[in-house]
Amino acid sequence: YNPSELCPEFNGKIVRYLQDDGAMVNEGQSYVELEAVKMIVLVKATAAGKTTHTRGAGNIVGASELLEALELTDLTQVKKIVPFESAYVHPTKHFGDGFRPTSDKTEWTDFQSSAPRPGYFGVGANGDIHEYADSQFGHIFAHGKTRVEAWIAPMLSLRNMDVVRTIRNPVE
Repeated sequence: YNPSELCPEFNGKIVRYLQDDGAMVNEGQSYVELEAVKMIVLVKATAAGKTTHTRGAGNIVGASELLEALELTDLTQVKKIVPFESAYVHPTKHFGDGFRPTSDKTEWTDFQSSAPRPGYFGVGANGDIHEYADSQFGHIFAHGKTRVEAWIAPMLSLRNMDVVRTIRNPVE
């Protein structure tokens, strides 16, 4: 969320701006009329500031597209992004000396990604997988019209999938 950008929550056509370009607008004040589904909807400002129109009347805008830029009157609403300044602790540090990553090579994967069952696998060109990612080298997603269809879709994908991998554990 950027308080200096005023964006609609729906698609529509700009009928007219309710303030001149460069005018002040208050938080909660209507600033533009949009036509959506043959209705005129007043869109309200989410912050106060000086406006700059980015589109003209008659333009079609999508949800979340910039309609007005604001020069904010209250800069306390802006959250500053600061660099991370803490010591990095590698995830394996939590496992102590007993943690030993495996090494893995995927010889081949046979998976047919499709619209109801999209998926991907993070395998390098030579079949290598990062040593800390060996338990999760791919993802399969599924959807359906019902919860049951969504449960069945990944099972069908997995039933028809073949993976040939070589896994080596340094403890062996």
